[in-house]
Amino acid sequence: MGPSSDCQAWQPAPSVLELAVGEAHVWRIQLDSSPGEADRDRGLLDETERNRAARFVFEPDRARYVGAHAALRLILSRYLNAPPRTLQFRNNSYGKPHLVDSSLGFNLAHSGGLGVVAVCLNPRVGVDVEQIRAPQALDSTQVYFSPREHQAIMALPGEKRGQGLSFGLQGFSVAVRGDEPAALLDVDGDAMEASRWTLADLALGPRYAGALAVEGALGQVRLWNWTGHVQI
Repeated sequence: MGPSSDCQAWQPAPSVLELAVGEAHVWRIQLDSSPGEADRDRGLLDETERNRAARFVFEPDRARYVGAHAALRLILSRYLNAPPRTLQFRNNSYGKPHLVDSSLGFNLAHSGGLGVVAVCLNPRVGVDVEQIRAPQALDSTQVYFSPREHQAIMALPGEKRGQGLSFGLQGFSVAVRGDEPAALLDVDGDAMEASRWTLADLALGPRYAGALAVEGALGQVRLWNWTGHVQI
């Protein structure tokens, strides 16, 4: 188990961002925006992202997708000193996006009205956030979580459920036991592979559970609140 964000406060990011080796920056993004902000966000996306946004049936879901991906572009542009519209992404064989012209590691996750972006010099980084819902909504754990996670989640009291995290991959199994920190059990069924990863809890707020995973050692985790659309 690695560092925890529980004792750290979320802060506005400094004007100049410095990302050290072994360090991770995690950004917390409020996704419920005004119509004007949604239009501005949409203008930052490329054609592929706009097409994906158009597939959402419900407008709130579409707006949150647009807001999350626009914020991702704006955040990465601050590290790369490049205009957000010019960033190009390509998916690897597992469907995980990466930057075409940079080795900077990042990952985006969003649930409900909250988005989270992790940025790291290590390209093997994952982040996840889950909105904590009522116990009767937990049947979806069989769809969204690996089998070991589902078993662990269903073993918890109702108020503790919703804390299993999959990092968007069913190959990750994360133990969630009451008040104990989350612990990575295996990756694609391989416990030895799990030992190569460091997991850190993210204190995102009363209605959300989150965690950060980085392959190898993880040093300081800096927590930034995304507060605006500062563009280069």
